[in-house]
Amino acid sequence: MRQTVRRIRMKTRNKFIISVFTFIVLLGVFAIFFVGRKLDKLPTKNLNVNELKFSEQDSCVYIFDFETTMYLQNTGKLSPEKAFSGRYSSYVKDYNDFSTSIFLPLPDLDTSSSANVKIGFWLFPESSNINAVFVLSIFDKNNKQIYWEGFKINNNTFIAKNWQYFEKNFIIPKECLSKENNLKIYLWQKNHNNEKLFIDDISISFADNQYNRPGTFFESFEEYSGEKISSKKAKTGFYSSIVKNENDFSAQIKIPMNKLNYKNLGSILLNFNIYSEEKDIDAVFVITINDSVGNQLLWQGIQIIKTNFSPGEWKMYNAVISVPEEMCSVNNYIAFYLWNRKKAEVFLDDVYIIFKERNVYGIEENPALDLIKDKEYRKEKNAPPYDFDFVYNYEVNPKYKGNQIKIFNGKSINCGRFDKTIDFDQILYNYKNNYELFYFNQGNCYSYKITFSPEVNPNSKIFNDEDIVFTQFVTQPDLLNIYTYNPSKKEFGLNNQLKIEKTENSNIIFISKNSDNSYSIVFENGVIQNYIQNQNGELKYQSSYKTFSSNTNRLKVLKANFLGNGKKQLLLIYQENNHTFHLLLDYLNKNWQLSPYHSNNKVIFKDNLDFNSDFHVLSGIKKEKDFLLQLNRNKRFELKMIEFSRETFEILKLIEFKGFPHRQNPKYYEITKYLTGDFLGDGKSQIFIFQDNKTKTDWLVQKAELYYFKD
Repeated sequence: MRQTVRRIRMKTRNKFIISVFTFIVLLGVFAIFFVGRKLDKLPTKNLNVNELKFSEQDSCVYIFDFETTMYLQNTGKLSPEKAFSGRYSSYVKDYNDFSTSIFLPLPDLDTSSSANVKIGFWLFPESSNINAVFVLSIFDKNNKQIYWEGFKINNNTFIAKNWQYFEKNFIIPKECLSKENNLKIYLWQKNHNNEKLFIDDISISFADNQYNRPGTFFESFEEYSGEKISSKKAKTGFYSSIVKNENDFSAQIKIPMNKLNYKNLGSILLNFNIYSEEKDIDAVFVITINDSVGNQLLWQGIQIIKTNFSPGEWKMYNAVISVPEEMCSVNNYIAFYLWNRKKAEVFLDDVYIIFKERNVYGIEENPALDLIKDKEYRKEKNAPPYDFDFVYNYEVNPKYKGNQIKIFNGKSINCGRFDKTIDFDQILYNYKNNYELFYFNQGNCYSYKITFSPEVNPNSKIFNDEDIVFTQFVTQPDLLNIYTYNPSKKEFGLNNQLKIEKTENSNIIFISKNSDNSYSIVFENGVIQNYIQNQNGELKYQSSYKTFSSNTNRLKVLKANFLGNGKKQLLLIYQENNHTFHLLLDYLNKNWQLSPYHSNNKVIFKDNLDFNSDFHVLSGIKKEKDFLLQLNRNKRFELKMIEFSRETFEILKLIEFKGFPHRQNPKYYEITKYLTGDFLGDGKSQIFIFQDNKTKTDWLVQKAELYYFKD
């Protein structure tokens, strides 16, 4: 009995000892964890977004970006290999190596006391170990060194292959402050590792003149309080952001522009790290600029796919994004995040962001990589990211601005090659009950009144197919007059008439002149009526064809060579039960029928046609086929170029504008109308666009402009 009690007591005591020991071990683990977490931070961890105040150019502020050789010595150490801005930087490599030096006459300073010189510069080390000295020295008029001071940069925890900012205040003794003396500064290499260290954008500020460095930001997710944080993998520290599922998004980094010198923002330099054990990775690092209510103004993406990724190790990515000036506003913000496009675990860590300004001379930057121009994406599933194409502003004689605006204020607008004696398209419009023909010609544009014979009632509906004009008077809807243009008389003359057969819906959407000189009328209920000429030249009803069964009577029709088979198709876009559908028809056996070249049976995926969008045709962009241009204003301005194939359609590109005056990007206007046509006679379509605002502002003025595609 006593032995049993003794055994029980011993077991109890052993359990107590084990519990105490376990508690002490766990306490030690937690202590190590938190101490290690505090210690495991990079020097750049404390870099924050600074409010920038860019100084005006004056005689006491100098910036050297190595783009010119003025005031430079040892120019053999200039290199195009790396650059923080522009094309060139300087470098050191070997032990006791010296960079390009700046030899600058001292400005006329107050010599009653010593002078403060603030110098900032950017370094790009090829390794994490820097051992260098930034030197400031003074030489007198006899080229004798009278002062020397070195700023040591010695550490092994720098971020390799990243531009990093350094700053030092030097005090120049008053006895050295003579305008006959010269200031010499350079970088001195003390490392033996034979790896290059680049230096760029050296700023020198005397007295109270301040040159503030661009904002920098470093996110290691160690103190991030939002979701999508994981301790499973980390580049540094203990945490990263994780995405797991298809169309999943990482933690988002948001930076308000009011924390930056947004008026002078030129580009964004990026460095970020990705880890995944998946071989077939498909992700995009996204940069967006958004307005105060979250509307997306700009979308850029850096593609991460298996061809530029190594599974099972952290991969570093670098990029430079040019920021359009019109996107920079005090109420906007910039967001950064990772978008996972397929189911896989992907980790994001150590996002290093530099907001690069234009220099004080207002010189535009030439970044190492401009994603707006250079990026390419795989085109699949009609989901972003999309590639971009650009249209450029065509300079028109200013005296014709009013002429252009009145076109879009008219009652009707039709575009076609009405006058076949000239090799560009014209615009027929009704302005104040007068019909006019408008065209561009070598930077000028002209508009002159034309007549119809017999006269057309101003309240008539007008349709056209290329050079043919059809008119339908509202009080006599079953009669169509068909006109062709006579340039010598500046008159549309009656060519024929067509008596419309009765139909359950006489609302005409489109009229086609067919290849065999017959005519087809498309009604909004999807019925197509065909009319052919008899021996007397009269147009008589031949047949009808029901293209679709819809109970909404919402239909849009365009005619073009969408399929590239040498023929023109009718594209029917219609809506039913709030869903948008489309059909492509070919003219076969004297009738418009479903095209045998288009099966229309493939799933469209995410981004479908939108019925409420405006649609026009782009011709000549590719020789073999035409494209559809869709303007969607539901969420934001999206101008998409769409290509049709046998099975489906593909959104090829988003269209962006270039060369607009000031900040008057057509995308920012509340009211937008546009036409497409070959107005310049170069064989391809241009975009003639009208812009106005409901809320009048000084910098968004009412205007109409022509934009063209470059070769």
